This record gives sequence, structure tokens and C-alpha cells, in this order.
Amino acid sequence: MTASQVFTIGANHRIAPVSLREMLSVPASAVGERLRDLLQKSLAREAAIVSTCNRTEIYCLAQNPEPIAQWLHPANQPARPANAPPEFPALYQLRHRDAVAHLFRVAAGLDSQILGETEIAGQIKTAAKLARESGASGAVINRLMDRALAVSKQIRRETAVSRHSLSYPALAAKLAARLFPDFRDAAVLFLGAGDMAAAGIRVFADRGARRIAVAGQSTVRAAELAARVGGETMTIPHAAARLADFDIVISATASPVPVVGKGAVERALLRRRRKPILIADLAAPRDVEPEVANLPDVFLYTLDHFGEMAKDARDSRAQAVAVAEEIVAVRADEFCKWLDARNREPLVRQMRADAEEIRQVETRQALARVARGENPAAEMERLSRRLAAKLLHAPTRFLREGAGRSGRSGAADES
Repeated sequence: MTASQVFTIGANHRIAPVSLREMLSVPASAVGERLRDLLQKSLAREAAIVSTCNRTEIYCLAQNPEPIAQWLHPANQPARPANAPPEFPALYQLRHRDAVAHLFRVAAGLDSQILGETEIAGQIKTAAKLARESGASGAVINRLMDRALAVSKQIRRETAVSRHSLSYPALAAKLAARLFPDFRDAAVLFLGAGDMAAAGIRVFADRGARRIAVAGQSTVRAAELAARVGGETMTIPHAAARLADFDIVISATASPVPVVGKGAVERALLRRRRKPILIADLAAPRDVEPEVANLPDVFLYTLDHFGEMAKDARDSRAQAVAVAEEIVAVRADEFCKWLDARNREPLVRQMRADAEEIRQVETRQALARVARGENPAAEMERLSRRLAAKLLHAPTRFLREGAGRSGRSGAADES
């Protein structure tokens, strides 16, 4: 039976735009069910799902990644169109050290659209928690997730990767400043009351925004965030009807369907009398219907736009990234050494059991011969030779067969 290995299967912002990434997105409420389905189908022994605005990835202990890639494909996702677009790129499949190093890079913000962003570490922590609660993770995946978070902390502590890192809300503020040079004249609405809103409120409040409102599925959480800046609280449906009152809209909900439709924006524009409105859609699946981008006086930006803006920041921190990559390499090697030793342990136990069985059999036979009158010294010599021959038989055969395969491979390479 082939030994299980660590794999990463998924898609991120590097290979798929947000319009395709949202097809793979797995909301937190569905992660447990999806993981249990994966294990019940015997596709993996252990697994965790990391699903964010930039990626959906499965980290798993399995024998073959291909069936898992098929299982994750948009065409096979619950509540997704059965006719997923044929242009959807092939999901990447990373094995062993590559899979481990990838997660460590992700946790440290090295694989993010915005280099060094810190939200991803919290998202991985949540993914690990959901995997544990669903019973889908075990000793290997739990340790992998824990090590990823430890590597993330080390890189943030020892390098400048995350220092002065731009966040999505900070980039949105830069864009908004082009339309509204003085934020004291701007009203800002946050749709969603998660980490993105918490970061964004600080950004816009620091820049002097005159009015800030927060709309969330949980009015308790929205009220908590709004209270930090003396802001207003409302529900998301109420906010959609009040778009005309706001100049800047930052949307980052976990809704599986858009919360801002074209019709709502059209009605808001009529009331605003051609005064422009900037909308930053920081969600995947997207919160804003794509058709909104075609409306006059609307400036709609998605995650793909912000990814382009963040490229310059990456280039300026190349040296810090190089140091961070060295840390990733060392820690990935350490994890793989642990995993390899763990995978060898059943073989070691079997070898010890076989050796003990040989020892007992040979000892009984030698004692029986001595009891029948055979020379004890001769039997001791015979016992030692037989033990050495039998204990060395399996490893000697393994080495000879390995050398033979190596020799044949070398001959083929030379021809």
C-alpha cells in the first residue's frame, strides 16, 4: 500500500481572477460538511480547507491528489453552476516539501496579493480550528497548521516583510483620495463587520473621514466597530437602501451572493445627482454585481485591481522577502524530517518485531540442541551466525536491489 503524503491542492490569485476564484470559495459555515465529505469518500486521511478572498486550498494527508482536485473543481462544488467555465485553470497540486513550504509562505503573507498582510494568519488559525472541530485533521495536519502559524510569527518578528505593509483598506483609501482629496467631506460605509472592516475603520478615521457607518449580519459586532469612531450601525439590507448617503463603500462580507445590486446603485446615483461614488469590493465571492462597473459616476474596484496596485510594494521589499524565504526553507525541511521519521516508524516497529521473532525461534532451537547433548560452544557459534544471516537478509537484499536499479538508471542516462 502506498504511503500517504502531504499535498496542497487549490487555486489562488496567481492563476485565477476573482470571477473564477469565487466559484471555489467555501464559506466557514460549510467547511465542516465539505471536509467530512472528503474523508467519507476516502479521498484523504486528514484535511483542512483554507478559503479566503485570494485562495481556496486543501491541505491534506492522502495517497493521490488527482481525485481531490476533481472533487474541488468548480463543476463539482455544491451550489455552483454545473457548467463551470472550460477556461478554469488547472488546480495546482503540490507534494511533500513543496506543499509544506507553500503553506508556510501563505501564512507569512509571502503569497498574498498584498505582501506581508497579516489577516491571512488569522484565517489559517480559523481553518485549523474548523478542521479540528469537524474531526478531519489529525496529528499531521494539526502539526502542519501549528508550524505554519509559528513560521508566520517568526518571519514577522525577524524580517521587515510586514512592516509598512499596505492593507486592502489602505489601498482603497489611496484610490478614494483621488476622488475626495479631503476625507472630512466624505461619508464611508463598511459592508461587513469582520477583520477587513476593523482595519478599514482605523484607516479612514485616521484620515479624518467625517462620517463612518458599519453594516453587518451581526448588529452587535457592527455596533462594536462603529462605537470605536462614533459611527452609525445598520443592517446590510438597510445599508443597500441608503447607498446614496455615502461617498465611499468598502464591502467585505461572507455572503455567497452579491449584497449590492445594479438596481440599488442606479437608484443611489439618481439621488446623488451625478456625484461620484467609489466602491471597493474586497470579497470573494464578490459582494457587488459586476454590471455596476458599467454605470456612470461609479468607480468599482475588485481584488484584482488591488493586486495590481500592490506589485510596486513587493519590489521595494525584495531583501526582506529573501530572508523570509530562507526561514521558510529551513522550517519546511524540519517539518519534512519529522514527517519522514514518522512515516518510517511503522517499518521500524515491524523490523523490530520480525527480529524478535527470529531471535526467539533460533534461541529455542539452539537450547533444544544443547538439551539433546550438542556442544554448547558450537551451538553458540551456530546461533550467532544464523542470527546475523537472518537479521541481515532483508536489508542486504534491499541494498542490492536498490544498487541494481541505480545502475540500470545510470546506464540509461549515459546512452
